[in-house]
Amino acid sequence: MAPPDDESPRSGVDPRLRVLYLAAVAVGAFFVHDARIAVALVVAHAIAWLVLRLGARLLLRQFVKLAGFSAFIIASYALTSEEPAIDHWVKLDLHFWKLPLNLGGAAVGALMILRVLAVVLASRIARAMDRWSKLVEPYRSGAREAIARVAARSGLSDDVREIVGRALASS
Repeated sequence: MAPPDDESPRSGVDPRLRVLYLAAVAVGAFFVHDARIAVALVVAHAIAWLVLRLGARLLLRQFVKLAGFSAFIIASYALTSEEPAIDHWVKLDLHFWKLPLNLGGAAVGALMILRVLAVVLASRIARAMDRWSKLVEPYRSGAREAIARVAARSGLSDDVREIVGRALASS
C-alpha cells in the first residue's frame, strides 16, 4: 500500500531547496576533475532516481537521449588539442587516410559528458518533486484542466508527454 501523499518522499519539498540542490550539483559537477568522482556522482543520481521511483526505463532513456550529443562532444575533443600535458595523439588508420585522434582530449570530453549527465539527472530528480495536486481549489482543478489540454494535443515530444502524463497520474 502506498504511503499517504504527505509521507511520500517526493512531496512537500520547498522549491527553494530544489533549486539549491540543482545549483549545488551543477556547480559541484563542474569542479570535478577526477573521472571516478564524476562517475560516482552520476551513479548516486541514478540510484536516487530509482529510489524516488521515477522508473528504470525513463532513466535509461535519459542516457540514450544524450548518446548523439555525447558522441559529438567526445569526437570534438578528440579532434582538437587541449594542452601538451593532456594531449596523447594516435593515428587511426582508415586505409585511405590516417586520422589523428587525441585520446587525452577524448577523455576530457567524456568527463564533460559525465558532468552534463549528472546535472541532467539532478534536474529531472528536482522536477519530480513538483506536486501541483497540492494546490487549493479552484487552482488545482484549473491546473488539471490545463495539463489535460496539453496532453490532448498531438505532436508532443516524448519529454512533454512524459511530464504531462506523470502530472495527470499524480492527481
